[in-house]
Amino acid sequence: MKLIARISILFAFVTIVFAYKTETWPPAVVYKHYNIDEIAKRSFERCGTDKKELMEFEMSEDMEHLPNSTGIRCYFRTFGELSESVDVKSNKLKLGKFGEFFADLTREEQEIYVNMSKGCARRARHIEDPFEFTYQMTLCFKQNDNKHFFIPY
Repeated sequence: MKLIARISILFAFVTIVFAYKTETWPPAVVYKHYNIDEIAKRSFERCGTDKKELMEFEMSEDMEHLPNSTGIRCYFRTFGELSESVDVKSNKLKLGKFGEFFADLTREEQEIYVNMSKGCARRARHIEDPFEFTYQMTLCFKQNDNKHFFIPY
């Protein structure tokens, strides 16, 4: 269980940034702990990201031809930093905030996060560029579970 919890906590960044939005997804507990709308607004203001590109990234089934502009990369990084999921000065994931409410998720919700995040930290760990790091983490989440993938904008 400790391993599952640790892997799931690695998913903190994706949890608050990405999940397919339905009546039950993302879980309400996620919105309870993060001001997602404000984080998205500030990320747009800081990066000048094209909303159409974010929508294209989110909705695309073609994993080989996703938008990867500087604006999108900046948005992913800024969102991660403002949500306290990624350290501002490094490419280290900050797991504390997500860990505070992971136990409040249902077993099914926990499993979705675990499966979406599998291999992503390992895949991105050697990347030094901050924008590239969060882009590759985001891409990995999308590739692992495009059904539950969502970008708030």
